[in-house]
Amino acid sequence: MYPILFETGWLTVYSFGALLAIAFIAGIYVTRLEMTKRGLDPDLAYDLVLGVAVCALIGARLFYVAGHWSDFYAANPGEIMRIWNGGLVFYGGLLGGALGLFGVAKYRKLNVMRVADCVAAPLALGSAIGRIGCFLNGCCYGIAAKAPLGLHFPGNGYEGTYYPTQLVEMVWGFAMFGVIYFWLEKKVDFKTDGSVFLIYLTLYGFGRFFVEFARFATWRLFGIFTFSQLISAVIFAGGLYMIIQRRRADTL
Repeated sequence: MYPILFETGWLTVYSFGALLAIAFIAGIYVTRLEMTKRGLDPDLAYDLVLGVAVCALIGARLFYVAGHWSDFYAANPGEIMRIWNGGLVFYGGLLGGALGLFGVAKYRKLNVMRVADCVAAPLALGSAIGRIGCFLNGCCYGIAAKAPLGLHFPGNGYEGTYYPTQLVEMVWGFAMFGVIYFWLEKKVDFKTDGSVFLIYLTLYGFGRFFVEFARFATWRLFGIFTFSQLISAVIFAGGLYMIIQRRRADTL
């Protein structure tokens, strides 16, 4: 793996941080296009993406630190801020980002659900790019697997090879982006604000549920389901139910 892209003098560029920066820039670009498409001021994309990104990072880090407090961070509080070493929880980021989106939209007097639709495709793209950073950093790997499906992640402290689940999530993220941005938004005339974001949540929950079977985890309910998997199941089921209800009422 390549946790450090390069070092020169006093400057160290970490792969995880670099890919987060690329995801941020890509998010701004696509969000501008999405806001223009929906009749919103594209220049507000800078405020929106910055607010969402900051709150998402805080939420993702808080969830990760809380989950590893007793086994690591209680004894190493200085490591809490070192996010360039990895250690973010997607659903914590999703919750934090949602709060950031709500705050920016309300402050700028924008329709919250319409703004949520504007960030659906960027979120899918950003998560895909972010998973490349996870792969290079050597975190978020899967369970033990034999080569050629398994890869060695030297930073995890374990012998053997493991599924590169980061790459699976990367592919799923790019696939979601393609479906939402290049197909759904061009082929479907959505009647209600928030429908595109609802579809994004449902797609992500579906994909993440199955990826979690191969993710490395120290805790599983009944020895099968991870905590993120349970959340994914709830999000998928809830999202699918709402999509079906909107379809029946012709309000999707």
